[in-house]
Amino acid sequence: MPSIIFAERELDLLEPFEHIAYPPDLVSVEPEHPSAVLLSLDTRGVPSKLRRVDVRTGAVQKGGTIRGCLRDAWLGTDLWILTTYALHRVSNADLSVKKTLKVPHFLHRLIPLLSARFLALSQIERKRTSVLSPSDGALQVVTMPTPDISIDQGDSCTVLSFWAGEARGFDGDLKPTRERRELPLGLSPISSGGEILFLRATREIARNVSPVQPDVTWLYPTGVLAMFSPDGWRVSREARVGSLDRLLGVDGDGRIIATDQKKHTVALIDPSTFRVDARHQFREQAFGIVQAGPFAVAYRPWSGHLRVIDWSSTS
Repeated sequence: MPSIIFAERELDLLEPFEHIAYPPDLVSVEPEHPSAVLLSLDTRGVPSKLRRVDVRTGAVQKGGTIRGCLRDAWLGTDLWILTTYALHRVSNADLSVKKTLKVPHFLHRLIPLLSARFLALSQIERKRTSVLSPSDGALQVVTMPTPDISIDQGDSCTVLSFWAGEARGFDGDLKPTRERRELPLGLSPISSGGEILFLRATREIARNVSPVQPDVTWLYPTGVLAMFSPDGWRVSREARVGSLDRLLGVDGDGRIIATDQKKHTVALIDPSTFRVDARHQFREQAFGIVQAGPFAVAYRPWSGHLRVIDWSSTS
């Protein structure tokens, strides 16, 4: 069996970093730019500096000023940049800000719907979701609890929320249909070969809250990796994988990339057996971690620097 070798390096961006106010401040823009990451540099205020970094060469492209820390990005005709305080339309060529939209604060992810005709601005524990039309920059609010993944069916879609434990159907104008199904609770679902991988979760009273508030609940991973089949609408396979807490994606050899932030490790998982093939411990405590190419992840420690972990297989 081939062994996997990890190598970790720090990129010198030749620019001073401030502390990270709201991590991760780091996103990837795959598959369009598989070896590029976007990051924001904190200025100890609402404005942040947008940067794009090629993790292979360390080349840095400087962009415009954005409102708040970087949360997520989506590349269409232009880049749409979600921050803690706004949504920006940004030129993909020079990263200049072309338009700024006011949206609810502290949203986390951009979820494409209907072949990216719409982008849902997803946030956990929300019943209603702001949705963007990238073609004209229009926003609407839809009753759509915490969208995770959309299964598109031409002129309609089914939006899955493993956080809320349900899926809902919508037509081409995002009007709800009668389709509504239960889902298992789960975290960080990703699509792979027509199936959906996720970490099973349980809903509990929120931990580390003092005083204890029984009405405040949260999802926590149970240590089980599961595969959900949209065709049969069931969990087709699952296995215990330990204290992993997030799935990042799939590497160039088809292995599942996962993280364990408590133990500060990244893990590679065999997709056919769900066996953990290899682990690597971060040299520093990681707060923002993203896939940064077919065989790499990038992360930011609290110090604000950018580090890259590469791996390769040897016979």
